[in-house]
Amino acid sequence: MNGIGRARRAMACGGRKSVEPMAAVMAPERTAAQHQSLLHFVGSGGWSDEKVLGKIREMVVPAIERQGAVEAWIIDDTGFPKQGRHSVGVARQYCGQLGKQDNCQVAVSLSIANHHASLPVAYRLYLPKEWAEDCDRRRKVGIPAEVGFRTKPEIALEQLRWACASDLPRGVVLMDAGYGAHLIMAWLQQQLARERPDTFTQTAPDRNPNPLQRRGGPYIF
Repeated sequence: MNGIGRARRAMACGGRKSVEPMAAVMAPERTAAQHQSLLHFVGSGGWSDEKVLGKIREMVVPAIERQGAVEAWIIDDTGFPKQGRHSVGVARQYCGQLGKQDNCQVAVSLSIANHHASLPVAYRLYLPKEWAEDCDRRRKVGIPAEVGFRTKPEIALEQLRWACASDLPRGVVLMDAGYGAHLIMAWLQQQLARERPDTFTQTAPDRNPNPLQRRGGPYIF
């Protein structure tokens, strides 16, 4: 079965999208063999996640734009609760899904969006320093030598630079304070931006959005 077939079956699978339940949906009569095949495809297969994302962009961005122009670029990270310590990048860190520090993996993403839809256009697993500096763990899971430690804002800035170089449809850059306090803001201001302080707002917990004191944002391409 090719990658497209696997993706279709994965979307048809209810509940968890991990390998075992996918195998049960794809091949109920030979689940164990399909499980091994999927493990190889996901873990050792010679496919490129960047090429997959590129193909998705080709297919989905025109559909989004038919509903209206892209209005925003959204920088965010997503935590995936995990048990154990062997999945790449898993560590005790803040997990947004749980709202607290816990064992999880974290991925940094850049999405484009309008009022009708959004699409992740760049996606990178965050590698905590304890993983990046542990040669034995890196070797066991096959982390490429060129992949080193980068903070989440540094990953996000790399994604922004890539998106600009790729000439993706432009929009307001949205991020929370964990990213906005970083050099991302300085880079946007120096390289790309014009000021719109009249639309720069913040939301405090349990309160309506309030205008921010003028401090130089947001940034619109």
